[in-house]
Amino acid sequence: LFQFAFGRELIDETHVERAKTNPWYAIGGMWYWVWMLVLGSGVLLMIFYIPDTNQAFGSIERIMTNWKIGAFPIGSLARGLHKYGADAFIILATMRVYRIWFTGGYKGGHELSFMVALLILIIGMYSGLTGYLLIWNQRALWATKVMATFPTYLDKNPSWIPGGDFINATNQGKTTTQILLGGTAIGPATVTRFYAFHFMLSFVLMIFFELRVYHRDFKRMNIGRWTKLIIFLIIVAIAIFIPAAQGSPANPEVTPNPILSDWYFLAMYQMLKLQDPYLATILTVGIPFIVLFALFMDRATA
Repeated sequence: LFQFAFGRELIDETHVERAKTNPWYAIGGMWYWVWMLVLGSGVLLMIFYIPDTNQAFGSIERIMTNWKIGAFPIGSLARGLHKYGADAFIILATMRVYRIWFTGGYKGGHELSFMVALLILIIGMYSGLTGYLLIWNQRALWATKVMATFPTYLDKNPSWIPGGDFINATNQGKTTTQILLGGTAIGPATVTRFYAFHFMLSFVLMIFFELRVYHRDFKRMNIGRWTKLIIFLIIVAIAIFIPAAQGSPANPEVTPNPILSDWYFLAMYQMLKLQDPYLATILTVGIPFIVLFALFMDRATA
């Protein structure tokens, strides 16, 4: 089972030679490196962050303004590395999914490689979802409130859908929302729960990666030192010149207009605005399954 689950490439480690002349085959190593930057900066932020609705916003303000070496704002840089590194992770993970798809890298028994790449992208997006609530500002609160309504629409299945009546009668969508939020509304339990999810999604996945690398004795990053340095300097430059936004403290009594999520969920938000909420939810959940269905329908060998 371990051999099957971890026998496929995860970070383009089988493309070491090809990556020397074609950067598209170094994307796996790039996002692994960015992931390390995100984890490292996240550990630093954990030292001062307080996962509490009364103190979360203030603790981030102190990180941004008080944590300095001389006049250099180390806290602001650490938060920028974490935020923009996470954005880079999602961009690179998306590019890797497209590369495998359009080059036919999933053929010849490599379907699992594509499935893992898609799963990593989804995990990265939902790690971002759990992360931006932790800021506890207006945008984070209300964007999360909109996202929390998505599962509730699953309790409105038409009767002709197999199992729809059972899902509706048992309120599985509403129950899912309450499990995620730690109650019926966003509050202190939600912040604590999202903090745990945010931590778990990265570190549990990292454990599996390291077990797999140890088992297969593969190279983690098929990129050179200069490539790592350039990527690091790009993210640092963005963090310095465009500091991560702080916004205003969360206020459940004042609805901002418009309500916006991070960029990678904007399409989902627009779909919710333009489509019937139930249809938008089904499409959002169904898109990965549609992609996988198309994957296995392609029986060409090359």
